[in-house]
Amino acid sequence: MSGNHYSGILLAAGNSSRMNKWKIEIEIQSVPLLFHSLQKLVSVCDEVVVVGGCNFDRLVELIEKNNLVNTKNIQVICNQQYQAGMFSSIKTGAENAQHGNVIIALADMPFISIETYRLMKAKFEDEAQYDFIQPAVLLENGKRKKGHPILANEKIKSAIKKEDSTSTLRDVLKKFSGNSFLSEDLGISFDIDTEDDLVNAEKLFY
Repeated sequence: MSGNHYSGILLAAGNSSRMNKWKIEIEIQSVPLLFHSLQKLVSVCDEVVVVGGCNFDRLVELIEKNNLVNTKNIQVICNQQYQAGMFSSIKTGAENAQHGNVIIALADMPFISIETYRLMKAKFEDEAQYDFIQPAVLLENGKRKKGHPILANEKIKSAIKKEDSTSTLRDVLKKFSGNSFLSEDLGISFDIDTEDDLVNAEKLFY
């Protein structure tokens, strides 16, 4: 690896409208959902910006009261406009990230492996001609289905900061060169939105 530095942006602002409780706190194998993603970001990034919104005070307390991560390099930032959509949280994260390279991850995608994060960083540094990179799975029709997380360089981070909060990350990425790498990690496209997702997770990942 080179001397590149990375900021993780973990999106945790949603109100869990499709779940009967705030999913950030739901325990998966005795660990709150949030920490499955946060632990991995802390291990591969120089700092992590956790962007909250709904139940922000509870989010701060959850991180502070658990000894599951070292909080030294973690910022917890409130997106006051989180109801405007996910991009407003990405923008808040970009505005508070210290480093140019950013890994954008979702708190409700807890099953992405640490190996995927590490491989993504390695591919990003080996293929410096691209502005962003993300994992993908190969479909039966031979096409790639791209997933999360997304690793983007400083040019994209700057562009995100200039965009209106009503924009989308996809719109921003269209303006830059990107690449994907094939992965067998089912976690890159599996998020937790409903109770059924929790049941399906038991079948897929345990």
